Amino acid sequence: MEEEIGRDDDNGSQKKTTTIPEVEVSLYVRGEGPIHVFKTPLGGWDQDRLDLQQIMDDYGLKALYAYSANSGRGLRLRLNPRNGLSMLSYTGNLVCLDGEPKDSWLKPISKILMMLALVTFLLVVILRDPPQWVHKLKFIGGGSIPWTVTIIVIVISRFRKKFKNLLRSYGLW
Repeated sequence: MEEEIGRDDDNGSQKKTTTIPEVEVSLYVRGEGPIHVFKTPLGGWDQDRLDLQQIMDDYGLKALYAYSANSGRGLRLRLNPRNGLSMLSYTGNLVCLDGEPKDSWLKPISKILMMLALVTFLLVVILRDPPQWVHKLKFIGGGSIPWTVTIIVIVISRFRKKFKNLLRSYGLW
């Protein structure tokens, strides 16, 4: 890419042309591909940083890794949280990246609905004639046992990893 900066002097028009370096990116997803090959300008103060945030947003990725056809996926590329540019500088004209796609909400929601259906079915089969204490625990027109079990399953499945990381940060795990 070339950028022209025009400036008028007394002697006439003087133009300064600067070249913004570009790099060709081969983008793989989970080692398959390349799914897309494109050129992108380098940014940053020294014009040697890759805009990783823009690439992840454009292709729906949650992480980018260095990639080599010979050795496969390498280390995860870190980006600056302020501007989305890479922490590492790039030289050369070809970069191979491997991306990890964002998680779909369809999979966890379908698992939760299947667990809800399974728990409800088991409770209906087991408790055809529920005891008196189950009738006392009903709320909002439904039995509380299936709802309680469902809520517990949802909470445990969604927060298991976050809870483990919290315990590790305090040195309890």
